[in-house]
Amino acid sequence: MLGPNTLITAASYDYRRGSPMGRQPMLEADVKIGKDVWIGAGAVVLMGSCVGDGAIVGANAVVRGKVPAGAIVAGNPAQCVGVRHE
Repeated sequence: MLGPNTLITAASYDYRRGSPMGRQPMLEADVKIGKDVWIGAGAVVLMGSCVGDGAIVGANAVVRGKVPAGAIVAGNPAQCVGVRHE
């Protein structure tokens, strides 16, 4: 499930000193979202991230990296605040 105003992006830009902003290189990395995942309103999942099966991403959280299966994450940067029990 995706809440309103979520952003999942597989691209970003690098930063190289002395190079104009319009000439910064684009970076890309796959985003993987498991099964039975809930991503809350306004959350951002950045390039290269992996959200494991059954995880919950809290509203307005910013995910960069791996969210383990069944984890509940929140904040910026997203950190584990609990575990989902089924």
